[in-house]
Amino acid sequence: MGLFDFLQPNKNEKPSTWGLSLLKPKALDQILVLGCDKGKNVLTLLETYQNANVTGVDGVVKQPEEKGRYRIIQENFADMSFATKSFDIACAFDSIYFWTDIDKCFREIYRVLKKGGSFIICNETDGKDLTGRSYQMMIQNMKAYQMEEIERQLKKAGFKNIQTYHHETKPWITLIGEKQ
Repeated sequence: MGLFDFLQPNKNEKPSTWGLSLLKPKALDQILVLGCDKGKNVLTLLETYQNANVTGVDGVVKQPEEKGRYRIIQENFADMSFATKSFDIACAFDSIYFWTDIDKCFREIYRVLKKGGSFIICNETDGKDLTGRSYQMMIQNMKAYQMEEIERQLKKAGFKNIQTYHHETKPWITLIGEKQ
């Protein structure tokens, strides 16, 4: 069971699936997943974008893995080893809660995105709901950001045309910023 699974009464809909549905369709060659955990979202992206290569990174990957069109490796989001302009899209699904220097991480993500690339953030809590706030108090080093805070940080890192979405019935939020 994931950290916020209790917020999902409809097990068929997940914040990541909902957030990805908000992306405008476009051809993607290289996808970066930040905070890939066990790779669940990596698999979803491989199925959705059948011609894309997906790189999943996490700070606590026990064993790197590489097969076919995907690889899962350990990286520090604030100082990644990828070349500048390597990815068409970067995705963070329920992971920014634990990033220690969000400013530096967002700037680094901006660096590794290609011109016209997008950064999508999907969070299961909007930082205002009672459950998300109580988990923030219980879990050391967790920060449940509010949408306005994330948007401000994205702009500060250089992202433009930032789109913000709040789920109609759940505290889920998605933000999509573009690198121009």
